[in-house]
Amino acid sequence: MNAYVDDLTKQIAAGSKAATERNDAYNSVMGYKRPTWTIAAFVREGRVYEVLAKAVLSTPFVVPADMKKTMAKLPADSREDVRIQVEDKVRQVLDGQTRPIECLAVYRYALAARAAKIGSIDNEYTQQAISRLGAYGEERIAECIAEQQAKDNSVQAYQPGEFTRAPRGAVLPMPSGVSPPSLTEVR
Repeated sequence: MNAYVDDLTKQIAAGSKAATERNDAYNSVMGYKRPTWTIAAFVREGRVYEVLAKAVLSTPFVVPADMKKTMAKLPADSREDVRIQVEDKVRQVLDGQTRPIECLAVYRYALAARAAKIGSIDNEYTQQAISRLGAYGEERIAECIAEQQAKDNSVQAYQPGEFTRAPRGAVLPMPSGVSPPSLTEVR
């Protein structure tokens, strides 16, 4: 069993290394200082990590051969119980391995959304970043950003509702005390 889990962990590490190498290529895009390209690179990086996390979580469970031999001596009901317990343990290990990968994806999407907000950019990549963040939920986003903030003091804390978008055809309510800028110069 331990050998099986170790093998899965090695495969995940190899996938993480490949994802990191792929994302290193996107890091060079930032050097061009083109906001829309940078946002697209952040979204692509997030997508690479998200796909890796989903691949890890969807790893099919196969009972190792040595365990099958041992389980063959047990009654059918007991075999199924053992299989479920082992699969549960493997899923817990996989979940522990994917949480940091998912956080990398969430943080990249957050960087894209924040850059878009600062630059007043609304394109397919900014929309994708915000919709992907919505899939993770407020709690998970806050957790991942706090994790990055612990590593890097320059990371801004997450503000609840920061990545909320108005549904098509609707307008988000404007908080009291906030008004749009003047259309003419004030003298």
